[in-house]
Amino acid sequence: MIPTRTRHDIYPGLISGAKGVAIWSLFPRGEVRRTFRIHYNAYATVAKEITGPKNPGQVFLFGEDHKDLTVSHISGVPKGKLFALRIPLGAYGST
Repeated sequence: MIPTRTRHDIYPGLISGAKGVAIWSLFPRGEVRRTFRIHYNAYATVAKEITGPKNPGQVFLFGEDHKDLTVSHISGVPKGKLFALRIPLGAYGST
């Protein structure tokens, strides 16, 4: 659950305009000592994704909004509906 929650926290923040991630409460103390390594690995994994070979971090930092994109289903059985949700800049505290 921790890796899922970590991804849930980081990606929407970046999509909403955050320019970085600051982790304030991961000091290995008390109850955190038990899950410290799981939390650390989750944040490290997302950091590698963002800064890895495909470098999506550059899109979050310098990308542009496009309203002319189209998506087509090309194979397999659709497993859900695709929708777009525009989160207003600043909705999650970003500026």
